[in-house]
This record gives sequence, C-alpha cells and structure tokens, in this order.
Amino acid sequence: MTTEELQTIDFADGAMLLIDKPLEWTSFDAVRKVRNLIKIKK
Repeated sequence: MTTEELQTIDFADGAMLLIDKPLEWTSFDAVRKVRNLIKIKK
C-alpha cells in the first residue's frame, strides 16, 4: 500500500490497518512509522 493510499483511508470511521512488523520492532516503532508515513500528529 502506498503513502497516498494510506492518506485516503478514513480511520476515524473505524478502518483498520493490519501490520506485519519485523520481530525486532516494538509496537510503538510500527505505530511511529505509520504516523510518519501518513503525517498524523497526536
């Protein structure tokens, strides 16, 4: 999935994104990577 495709998904309506993260990554590492890709701020 491309960054442009991720930016068009409406996660506020309950969309889900399944992530198959590398074993050495923490869950927060994966969340941080996705936030940076789709430019979401807290």
